[in-house]
Amino acid sequence: MTGRKLKDGINRGRKLLKRRVRAHTQGSMADLYRVEGVTASDVRYYKKIVELVPEISSYKKETILQIGDIAHERGFESLEDYYGKLRFDEDERNYLQVNLTLKGTHFFRGDDWETFNEECLSTFAGKDSVKVWCAGCSSGEEAYSTIMSLLDYVPIENISVLASDYNDELLAKCDEGSYFNMHLKEVPGKYRHYLELGEKKFTVKKDLRDVVTTRNIDLIADEYPTGFDIIVCRNVIKFFSDGVKATVKQKLIDSLNPEGCLFVSTDGNHKGAELIKSADEMGLRQIGDKGLYLKTEAGTSRPEQQHASCADAETNPDAFAAKPHSRVYHVDEIPLDFDFKEELKTQLPEAFEVKEMSNFDVAFLCGLVKWKRPKKIVEVGVSAGGTTAALIYRLQAMGYDYSMYSIDISQSAYRQPGKRTGYIGAMAARRFGAQSHTFMLGSILPDKLDEIGPGIDFLILDTTHLLPGEVLDFLAAYPYLEDGAVVCMHDVSTNFKALNRSNCIATNVLMNNVVAEKYVGTDDKRPFGYPNIGAFIIGPETGRYITNVFGALTQCWEEFPSEDQMDSYTRIIERAYSEEALWIYRRAVQLNKELAKSKAARARMPHYLVLRGTRKVAHVGKRVLVRALKR
Repeated sequence: MTGRKLKDGINRGRKLLKRRVRAHTQGSMADLYRVEGVTASDVRYYKKIVELVPEISSYKKETILQIGDIAHERGFESLEDYYGKLRFDEDERNYLQVNLTLKGTHFFRGDDWETFNEECLSTFAGKDSVKVWCAGCSSGEEAYSTIMSLLDYVPIENISVLASDYNDELLAKCDEGSYFNMHLKEVPGKYRHYLELGEKKFTVKKDLRDVVTTRNIDLIADEYPTGFDIIVCRNVIKFFSDGVKATVKQKLIDSLNPEGCLFVSTDGNHKGAELIKSADEMGLRQIGDKGLYLKTEAGTSRPEQQHASCADAETNPDAFAAKPHSRVYHVDEIPLDFDFKEELKTQLPEAFEVKEMSNFDVAFLCGLVKWKRPKKIVEVGVSAGGTTAALIYRLQAMGYDYSMYSIDISQSAYRQPGKRTGYIGAMAARRFGAQSHTFMLGSILPDKLDEIGPGIDFLILDTTHLLPGEVLDFLAAYPYLEDGAVVCMHDVSTNFKALNRSNCIATNVLMNNVVAEKYVGTDDKRPFGYPNIGAFIIGPETGRYITNVFGALTQCWEEFPSEDQMDSYTRIIERAYSEEALWIYRRAVQLNKELAKSKAARARMPHYLVLRGTRKVAHVGKRVLVRALKR
């Protein structure tokens, strides 16, 4: 095929895809003309935006309408202005797609709301007290929908609602209870007397807003409140990894009172992802075929196991779909903090006795700290503690409350005989009055995670760099990390420094297999400017594709941990992850255990050197060389 024919074929394919998206868009959004508050001009630009971002073409019109909200939030006066931005900005198109998926919500959402009303809410008629938790409430539409529906059966003074989300901006919108008029059509006419109508927005009346208490709750890391009669958690669980899904579902069940109702989602692009398998065994009775469950007894405290199987492939073609290996690399976006150097050198010259990180590396790390302002920091791999000292100095100078834990398997600094691990960091803690810093020496990370607890928002990995190394440490730590946590890794390119370091690839392997937003900077003092430090931010897709990181463990390990150490890692991993992930993990361990045995057997033969693949044997003791070349 000539180059011209190939180009013509590609262009024809693009035109065909565009025609299909346009046809689908015209059919799926024809009802927009009948939506109150939406003009013909708005409809035209809704269609143009959907054609521009074809990944959202299958979304319902209620979700498409959220584009208007996002445009206003991003500071655009009209959909036309926002369309102009989207045409030339790929990052903005990605932002739109992600936010429509994660934050798209509306009043009385889904066909199963009627079932929820009739089969659950009606059973509370005449009750003296009804406690409701809307978990993952977004901007509050679902919380207010629940209150309006409950008012058909229960007086307002008997209702209390906790609305939680991990996003403070969304919680502020929930408190405000004000929404654009385009969402008015979502509210049935019989409930509109609960609203105060304005020119561009309507607001939920104050007596309904006073029923709602908002709270920032991370469903992965935080403790759950208990004692609820109704829990609504819809279009949230489906974005978690399989292991986290199972844990979240069990914790929601534990938060319910007996005879309480749990309402999850069955709509969207992940149908069935939030349904609870083996509901009977978990003390639940499913009502119909929707995501509505009645708690019949105390939960079994045994999370359901969710994993991909051959049966799943028939109903869920994406179960075995290829997972992306990367997300986005952000280059030179972290403002480097070189201020620490001269200040620290004056106040703690001992910090520069040992050079564990370059000035660029520490500037990058301190820049991350200034940007994210973490409150719970865990450092894995301490050595002399020079990096620890820089971090303590930077955190103390910022003047806010934090807690920091420094973990190392050794109690002696391996480069400074006779000195204790972290001795420079200990000096910094004393000199700068860091009361909230704790050394945990002589231990590996999984042995200390339960003591540290969940809610870690900044993790530094800097250990041996030999597989499984930092990969295994990350998998142990991940269940304890907050969404949005920073994971910073040193020596991501140390394998290029010298031939004897070519096997130091653990941090590089982790960086390239995790699915997350990744950050690096150009280090002009290193070959080709490629840095020796990098970071990534934990997001919803990190958990969704965590099996990518487990897959990295199937490479050959340079060092096999001791039996006790492996038991510690396995204990953490088996209670946190899905069977799919554990299937990979167990086989990776078995394969590398056999490899370690082979290496040990070879090491026990001091008089012979076996050259693999050629059947050459050299008898060293008698200086006799016998060669039997492979034929």
